[in-house]
Amino acid sequence: MTSEIEASVGQCQLWSAYQRDGAEVLDSSIRFRIRGALDLDALAGAVEDLVTRHEILRTTFEFRDGTLRQRLHEPAPLRYDLVNLTELDLSEEARRDRSTTHKAADIDPSSRPPVWLTVQRFGPTDHQIRLNLHALLADDWSCEIIARDLKALYRRRTGERVELPAVAWQFSDWTSWAGQWSTGDGLRRMRDYWSKQLDGARLPALPDRGAPTSPWPERVAVTRHLPGELAGRLRGLARRHRTTLFPLLLTAFAAELHRASGQDDLTIFSLFANRGRPEVNETVGPFAHLVPLRCRVPDTRDAAQFVRDTHRTFVGAFAHQELYLHQYPDDVREELGVSGDGFRRMMVFQLMNRLHGDNEVAGLEFEDDADVLDTPFPFELSVHASEDELAVVLLCWPSEYEQSWADRFVDRYVQVLTAIAGADADLDTELFRSR
Repeated sequence: MTSEIEASVGQCQLWSAYQRDGAEVLDSSIRFRIRGALDLDALAGAVEDLVTRHEILRTTFEFRDGTLRQRLHEPAPLRYDLVNLTELDLSEEARRDRSTTHKAADIDPSSRPPVWLTVQRFGPTDHQIRLNLHALLADDWSCEIIARDLKALYRRRTGERVELPAVAWQFSDWTSWAGQWSTGDGLRRMRDYWSKQLDGARLPALPDRGAPTSPWPERVAVTRHLPGELAGRLRGLARRHRTTLFPLLLTAFAAELHRASGQDDLTIFSLFANRGRPEVNETVGPFAHLVPLRCRVPDTRDAAQFVRDTHRTFVGAFAHQELYLHQYPDDVREELGVSGDGFRRMMVFQLMNRLHGDNEVAGLEFEDDADVLDTPFPFELSVHASEDELAVVLLCWPSEYEQSWADRFVDRYVQVLTAIAGADADLDTELFRSR
């Protein structure tokens, strides 16, 4: 039996981007390199169990009478493609090239099955698997849930006793709740908050960001790896200022943008999980969306005050994250410049935490094989914090930023983080020092 409901606001935005820019904007494939004696039947069964567990993974879309609609289908047999490459003498680089090759043209949100599995066999104990899905079904947080569940369900299919947390709401339940919320006082309160918060706000304008070369490179990317102990020291610094790691790292980023642009008022965007209701903690769906964070450098150049102000900005944004940019008042959108050419100056900041869990699964070694050096945004700075290391990754559009400029920007940001994490660091001095 097939049921049907209207798509969410976020899905409608993604559909518009798909119609405008093509299937590439929707690719959300999950890839793993697996070493060991992989049981393909158990893997296929685990994916079928996964699709049964999460309703959104058997959902297609239809635009009809001016409205995008979700069509929710019953579980069906899995589409399963095996590509045997064992007879080819491929180098490791060639294997990785094949692993990351994906035909975005294959993505069609209106057709079934919405999710399918591709397995490339490089040898008897060497496989790459790709769970093909698109952004109307799952955001990055959801992909983490999917990866965790897939490993657990594979273990269950191979005979282990595994318990998974219950899924309280399916995405269709949340869509229905959000539809009711957006027609009442909740929408008005959210719009009033953001109108006040963003009155007079501006995107950062960097006068010097290099002269992009021609022809453009495929991407501008910078990665710096720092010791994991640095993350611990930064968390300790955040606690002393009664905040968490995200506002502290965001403050350091805003300070570097202030140095580069001369602006005291900077609006930066971040992807929020948009999972304020506990019922959706285990739900797969496209919840996440961009939320503006307005950072203002104090006239006194008081770094502690800057951190406190950024913390309050973050807390307020978290409490009002349900409103999508598409729903903001028109004058706010125009003033902020998030449409048209303004999008080219949008800067996104992220703190990334991975939930994939164990890499050892039923005698297999799972290695995340995703291409992290890709972004739909003109400028995205992400910090990946773990016990082992702190990685800073900057991805830019080559049409807007030059590689050497990006290298210098990240190096200065890393210098700020290293300096403020020092045992005897003076926060005022280090945060606003010219570098």
